[in-house]
Amino acid sequence: MKFSPDDYINAAKERIGTARELYSLGRYVDCVYSSGVSVECVLRAFAPTDEPFDGRHDLKDLLKGAALEQFIGSRSRAKLSAALGEVWERWKNNYRYASEDRLRAEFKRRKLDRKIKGDFLKENARIALENALTVVNQGAFKWKNG
Repeated sequence: MKFSPDDYINAAKERIGTARELYSLGRYVDCVYSSGVSVECVLRAFAPTDEPFDGRHDLKDLLKGAALEQFIGSRSRAKLSAALGEVWERWKNNYRYASEDRLRAEFKRRKLDRKIKGDFLKENARIALENALTVVNQGAFKWKNG
């Protein structure tokens, strides 16, 4: 199935909405995953259509292949880069296979539980969601307004 940039932007908006719902339901693993997928969709929307795009599911590779940064001003670019970094730190495509216990163990191993009071999985899901929302909003705005 071939997807257009509009398809990717629409999917990004849907996935970030899903991530919000999952967070509110306490389904933090699924929230993290949907947040990352929403960012992946935005980056794919800005990929040049005349070049092969094989970044797979690595957000850093996808960013290299996408032209998104070309369309964003320097102030917004810093915010976008920071948001992408926060999502990238917490999302890998294979997390879709992780149970809650497994993702907690992974986040602990990666020291993403440090300096967090309370449920560190919930807090990491919130961080992923909040930053993915920033990326999706900026990407959708740029797509709509050129």
